[in-house]
Amino acid sequence: MLASMRTLLTLVALFASSCGPSVFTRVSKARTLEQARLELRGEEPTITPYPPNAEAWYFGKNECVLFVDGVIRVTKTSAKKQNDQSVPDWKQNQVLCTPSDVTP
Repeated sequence: MLASMRTLLTLVALFASSCGPSVFTRVSKARTLEQARLELRGEEPTITPYPPNAEAWYFGKNECVLFVDGVIRVTKTSAKKQNDQSVPDWKQNQVLCTPSDVTP
């Protein structure tokens, strides 16, 4: 009985730890680039730099965070289909986080 109770408690603890907020959710609640880096906890987003002072972090195709001057400026959670022939195929369905003075 005691062994089965320990097993059950272990399973509940493992399940609870896997149901925490996603890395995007944790990062998007941060205010600064430094705070966001702490929230990564070993996860690695795809980072696109926009010199001189901005970078976008992509979490899959549907979530991104834009930092400008080390502060979060934009978070997006959905992609929009682009029907622009100048946009590469791989970006056609990807959410875009770009500074307002940069065209994707």
